[in-house]
Amino acid sequence: MSDFIGDKRQYALSFTHQNFAYILGGISEYNIPLNDFYRYNSLDDSWQKLDSFPGFARWSAASAVNNNSAYVFGGTTLTSCLNDAWEFDFNSETWENLPVIPAIGKRDQICFSLGEKIYLSTGFSTNPLTFHSESYSFNKQTGIWSQEDNFPSNPIGYGTATYSGNRAIILGGFKENNIFSDEVRQFDGNNWLQLQTCLSIGTRGMSAFSIDNKFYFLTGKKADLTLSKDFYALNFTDENEVLIFPNPSEEKTNFSVQIGSKMEVYNSLGENVTQFEFNFNNNFSYTFEKSGIYFTKITFPNGEIQTKKIVIL
Repeated sequence: MSDFIGDKRQYALSFTHQNFAYILGGISEYNIPLNDFYRYNSLDDSWQKLDSFPGFARWSAASAVNNNSAYVFGGTTLTSCLNDAWEFDFNSETWENLPVIPAIGKRDQICFSLGEKIYLSTGFSTNPLTFHSESYSFNKQTGIWSQEDNFPSNPIGYGTATYSGNRAIILGGFKENNIFSDEVRQFDGNNWLQLQTCLSIGTRGMSAFSIDNKFYFLTGKKADLTLSKDFYALNFTDENEVLIFPNPSEEKTNFSVQIGSKMEVYNSLGENVTQFEFNFNNNFSYTFEKSGIYFTKITFPNGEIQTKKIVIL
């Protein structure tokens, strides 16, 4: 693949649209905030420098894509956090300055798009360092900001969000008192739901993306202060659909089953090794202590029963 044509940087913003990926700003290796803007064409593996972003040079901003526009919010300069908002039109390749966020400037917020709204939540401000749980939505049709219910946990920064269809998944982050979060939450535009964690340890600053109705999370910094290359996936199943992955597995196996179902797992001798009721979320992870063949018995809310075989290497 061709090399990135811009300068070295970190904490840059990225988003995608159709066959293109975009990189905006960040902070250089010399601690200089940047406002340059680039487009990558995946069809011919080429980079192009676009007109510079018209707002303040920044890093650690938040973004989401909705239809033919990308939205960019906040971030930080060398002196302060920002509360401005911008829209980039993919067709005209022009920027529009939107009404400011009705809140203090913040960096490292989570951002996602559901329907006609773009949601912005959590993050932290500086001078003094303060973590936040406030949530806001921007209606692209009316151009109006609204305050939403707070993020239902302790205030966090460095959380990670990705979204698809009518669902956003928020994972990990960093809380006050140097606490790394391992929480996983779902938001559908109306309600927050806590899911069973898929993280082996609290992690902040992860990368995330979604393909169809599957959500992927990777990398980040763990609570033991090591950098991660772990790769996680969350699946959301249709009625009476069962997802088991990986299978075969070396130890840990993930299950995704319709909410309201009950699962029992047996070894090859017919002994029950674990069971789980999917009352509040549809994901469950289990680490098998011994290799061998196992069988699951899944009872769905409508009474249907399915059995699946699991191979532990």
